[in-house]
Amino acid sequence: SITSERFKEFENIINKSLPPEELKNVVTYIGLQQNDSADPLSSFSSNLGQIGIYLTPENERQRTADQIINSLRPMIEEAGSRLNMSDIVFTKQRIGPPVGKPVALRITGKSLEKMLEVSEKLKSKLSDISGVNDIQDDFLKGKNEYQILVNKETASRSLLSPESIGLHVRATLQGQTATHLFEDGKR
Repeated sequence: SITSERFKEFENIINKSLPPEELKNVVTYIGLQQNDSADPLSSFSSNLGQIGIYLTPENERQRTADQIINSLRPMIEEAGSRLNMSDIVFTKQRIGPPVGKPVALRITGKSLEKMLEVSEKLKSKLSDISGVNDIQDDFLKGKNEYQILVNKETASRSLLSPESIGLHVRATLQGQTATHLFEDGKR
């Protein structure tokens, strides 16, 4: 596929740039983007991909993962620009249970145009902050739309209301807040 061919260029850059004492393995996934196997925001499409770079243990190499990412970033971004690929994001794997991004914001509203405008302004302001990089959003043009038509009679016999079905569908697709943490009386 075209995506597979383009990702080979990234693989070549990684393999040529990282010495054997730093690089353990490179794994490329075409048609998939996800943070972990339980990621509710996983995306599947032939134009998507991700590369996992597995490094040797930190005590066996001179550079940190951040230094390695920063050395690869300009080369990967240049290749991505040349190959007309956008939204290249570098994410350092964290040890421990999945915790999501350090900062995640959700913009909601009734006007898609206004939400996109706010999103662009927010990304612009964030990019002005030193040390902030890999700013991304999960908006996809042409995102799938699902219309769920509830048979009210069948739902009623199962003791379900259209509202409860809607809430469960939304929780499944978008997630929901399980709890809030409080410290010194503050949420």
